[in-house]
Amino acid sequence: MRITIMIAVLLPLVGCGSQSTQKTEKLAEILTTTRWKYDGEAMLQLLAANNQDGKIEQRMKRNIAQMEGGYFIFNPDGRLQILLPKINIRGDWSVKDGVLNIKVDGSVNVAHPILKYSADRVELDIDAQRSSFPRVFVPAPI
Repeated sequence: MRITIMIAVLLPLVGCGSQSTQKTEKLAEILTTTRWKYDGEAMLQLLAANNQDGKIEQRMKRNIAQMEGGYFIFNPDGRLQILLPKINIRGDWSVKDGVLNIKVDGSVNVAHPILKYSADRVELDIDAQRSSFPRVFVPAPI
């Protein structure tokens, strides 16, 4: 009886861990297949739907404007390149436990909860400390 109860309790946990790992691996695979850019309009819609903080909106609009014409490259080795028309920025990225971590060199890691993703769209929420803003990535033209 005890063994049956233990199996009933632990089996779903083992399955969840496996699914979480598979989802993490799938997102990492998707991110490394192409260059990505912001979908600024979708980011503003996501912010408006979930948050009314004007300071975050101002910061996000500035960043969207700075990223105009630029794109993100998520390299398989965990390095991140942000290529802008006049400057290249480097950093690191990783995916774990439903969070995409982005750290630009010289800054702190920003842990964005993953809302949803597919091969042509990645939606991220505001980090827990609210020091960033939601991000929506779509493939950039090559």
